[in-house]
Amino acid sequence: MDDGRRAINVNIGDLTTLGPSNTVNAGVFFNGQEDPTAKLDKCRDNIFLTDPQSDRDELISVKGKRVHGTCEWIERDAKYKSWLSGETNLLWICGGPGKGKTVLSIYLTQRLMQAHTIYYFCSSNDRKRNGASTVLRGLIWHITELCPEVADQLVELRGDVSGKRVQATLGSRETLWRIFTRIVHDPRSTVTCCVLDGLDECDEISHRWLIAKFTDLLSEPSRTGTGIASSFKLMIVSRPEVSGLARCAQIKLDPNNNELVGKDIRRFVATRVEDLATNISMSKGLRLEVEETLLERSQGTFLWVGFAMLELLKKGTALEVSEVLNALPEGLPSMYSRMLLQIHRHNRFTSLLILQCVTVSVAPLDLLELAVAIGTLESKHITQEQTIRDQIKACGAMIRIDTGTVELVHQSARDYLLRDEVDENAILEQLRVKPEEAHLQMAQACVRCIEQVENFGEPHRLRNEDKVIERYVFVARKPLDDYAIDHWADHAGRCGRLVVHLLEQSPLFGEKSSLRDKWWAEYAEYLSEPNMMAVPADIHLACYLGIVPWVQALLRDKRKPSLTSLVQRSRKLVNVCDSAGRSPLWWAICAGDVVVVQLLLQEGAQPNTHKATGNAFILACRKGHDRIVNLLLAAGTDINARGEEYGSALQAASHRGHEIVVRTLLAAGASVDTQSGFHGSALQAACSEGHESTVQLLLAAGASVNAQGGEYGNALQAACAKGHQSTVQLLLQEGAEVNAQGGLFGNALQVASYFDHEETVQLLLQTGANVNAQGGKHGNALQAASVEGHEDTVRILLAAGADVNAEGGPYMNGLQAASANNHRETVRILLAAGADVNAHSADHGNAFEAACYWRHVLVMRLLLEHGAVEQWRSNSDGQKAQEYYQRIFKGWLSDS
Repeated sequence: MDDGRRAINVNIGDLTTLGPSNTVNAGVFFNGQEDPTAKLDKCRDNIFLTDPQSDRDELISVKGKRVHGTCEWIERDAKYKSWLSGETNLLWICGGPGKGKTVLSIYLTQRLMQAHTIYYFCSSNDRKRNGASTVLRGLIWHITELCPEVADQLVELRGDVSGKRVQATLGSRETLWRIFTRIVHDPRSTVTCCVLDGLDECDEISHRWLIAKFTDLLSEPSRTGTGIASSFKLMIVSRPEVSGLARCAQIKLDPNNNELVGKDIRRFVATRVEDLATNISMSKGLRLEVEETLLERSQGTFLWVGFAMLELLKKGTALEVSEVLNALPEGLPSMYSRMLLQIHRHNRFTSLLILQCVTVSVAPLDLLELAVAIGTLESKHITQEQTIRDQIKACGAMIRIDTGTVELVHQSARDYLLRDEVDENAILEQLRVKPEEAHLQMAQACVRCIEQVENFGEPHRLRNEDKVIERYVFVARKPLDDYAIDHWADHAGRCGRLVVHLLEQSPLFGEKSSLRDKWWAEYAEYLSEPNMMAVPADIHLACYLGIVPWVQALLRDKRKPSLTSLVQRSRKLVNVCDSAGRSPLWWAICAGDVVVVQLLLQEGAQPNTHKATGNAFILACRKGHDRIVNLLLAAGTDINARGEEYGSALQAASHRGHEIVVRTLLAAGASVDTQSGFHGSALQAACSEGHESTVQLLLAAGASVNAQGGEYGNALQAACAKGHQSTVQLLLQEGAEVNAQGGLFGNALQVASYFDHEETVQLLLQTGANVNAQGGKHGNALQAASVEGHEDTVRILLAAGADVNAEGGPYMNGLQAASANNHRETVRILLAAGADVNAHSADHGNAFEAACYWRHVLVMRLLLEHGAVEQWRSNSDGQKAQEYYQRIFKGWLSDS
């Protein structure tokens, strides 16, 4: 094969003659069907981003091994023991910077390993570990690593990783959350504990969203009172600034546990001083002085002690140790100040450039990317990489190189560099990072790269929430080019008024720019929003990227016209739509940019557009931008405006499970039972995705539980299609008619059977579902299960009294449906249950003819063994099946 892969084919007889559906690709395909294990492994590969255990091992390498005796106090804490026993299911351990939180998390994950614990270590320095989607991907992968059998819950991830469905799943935190909750509720999962470290290192939107989701999950009542959902426990370890956890059980490292943490620091100091004493001859008195000084000036932070020891270990004599000891400042901020003051004056300018880039970079920079960003060049005898390494070394302990990536030593270092207060010390003020200046520097470096890119084209990367997090095929480009293509606008949007320097200098911002067109063609390929490939006009792009000064410049006439014409031009441009009917307001909402939305509304933007695809209000509700929803409502938007995919704003918000927006819309008078769109109604939209809390909100607001319409006919069918068991239970309790007819599948039992949701099938049958009800796409539930080869569901239906020979639907009966689709085991089950092997009709033929037509040789043989006779329709399908049987299959039988 040209692509270098080898396919091992196993043939039965003359398999080339028999047809491709029987080809076996070793280890992957069997009788035309993909190996289930390989399919699940592919799903797990698709969701994989980082291995939490490898991340933990890397942290141990960076921070060093835990000192014996430290962290052990936590296991004696009453609140921890209460959490461990299951009396409380959410525990928050919080502490200031440098208090040993991550080492404590590592210790606990090691102690809890036998309790089937999943864990995740967030990192502000790693784009694969600092967002809601990335956290969920890590947790889901870890669960399936411990419990491989639950990987069948990853249905949305079947297919190639570059496929649009998989891309949409990986880019949607809501979809990933549904997958996570499905797995957590799966009784086969043995996971009972989850440790989430460093949640404050995720962006604010992500950590607020995750906390809201986890608290809802852990507070929801279990309908059965059994299973993993009632015993799942979560521990969050973070700084105290994280909001939303005030009411849960808390262990505060400071100040509540200063004494216990202090004992750990004393052990840590004693061990490190002992290491120092092995290299330097020190008196007992000096050792004691070193220990006491470190303890006194550390202010209870392990990180300060680590920095201090780095300096002390560089010394070779006791006198030098004593001198450094006396010079050590008190507390972390003063330690960072000391590091900066130690930078040689000749290196300060370059060090500032490095500190600016590393502090504000949207994604970690490697050595050569950083070199390009600050303009480092190679010299005659020194490579560019060696030069940048030497320049980084001049920054001292503030910067570290981790596997080729340049990072700040700790999150607290970023906080220090970005401090707002003007420093009285001129050197420290010079080295303080001013965010707008730093982002301008990065934006200018990125734009310079884009202007020189030679091979714009198809992007080779994976996005999450419109942010590039992983490239799966690498393009041969210069350092920083890929970063620049992905992130120049992130920096440009954070420059404030300084961005005018870019607007005036780069062709990227021209009214018509071929460079911008080329950039967008690559950048837009994997945006999560559909139909984004057409190059947007400059006003639309400026609004989408959130570059406020650019938006303002476009809305105002550069020729300084009269005030009247300026207002007229602004109001005309602010509402200009693209070919899909999408206004500047729509583009700003798509990006979730509240500031730009406010600006556009002030400039006269109209929230109501005529084209359904460009309805800005429905978009805001679909994306869950609650602040923008309130702004649009205040601006007079039509709350019941119709859309195409979503029939209304309420339906869009309900489908995505945005409870805050749903509450807002209901309070503002949205019609709860409006019928239109793919989902028919808001209730059906919420049920289709299993958003139980949203379902309860809608029902409480008067939504009709049996309203007809939409793809699935009614809310019960929508919930059954995805197997949302608790939602199905809720609807039935609220009076949903279990045998209501309508929709593509006819009734709830048929749709649950088709999608193989066994528990849902059993629940419906227990509630009185008619097992032989006719109608819908597949005629009846048994045929729906048979056409997909769902063996266990077929058995359940037969045990409940399904008529094995019932007719209807696109096939004659269940046997023909299973035979036509090569489900041999299902055929065997139906025959054992009394299926008429020779049932025949003029319209559908029979099971044997169907198997012959599709060349399913093993099914043909099985049917013959059970008495199938030759009986063919006179049409072309019958003739084709007959020809295959007589010309090929009979010969194969005689040879075998």
